[in-house]
Amino acid sequence: MGPKVRVRFTSTMDRHIKQLRTRFNNSTEMAREVIGEVFALEEMFAVGEPIPKSYNQHVLMNEPWVGFYELHVADDILLVHVINETKAVVRFVGLYTHDMLRTGRIE
Repeated sequence: MGPKVRVRFTSTMDRHIKQLRTRFNNSTEMAREVIGEVFALEEMFAVGEPIPKSYNQHVLMNEPWVGFYELHVADDILLVHVINETKAVVRFVGLYTHDMLRTGRIE
């Protein structure tokens, strides 16, 4: 078990969840699976569970994402988040594809 943290969603993250089907051109079923994964990750962070290796959590190295992390929640759908260890907060920033991250599309 790791440290327990508070998880916060940015307004962008909230919008990405609401627009999930159209943003990634997914089926309703796939959108539900992604949302389920996001909330499962929220719970893992909140209770201090280690994040399974299958999510491939790693730090991003390219601008404008330097210092942010990504988790693979489905195929090419990535949960970008930032960790503030001092305040014990993880902020879920948004849902993106690898292409979006490479091109710096932050919308």
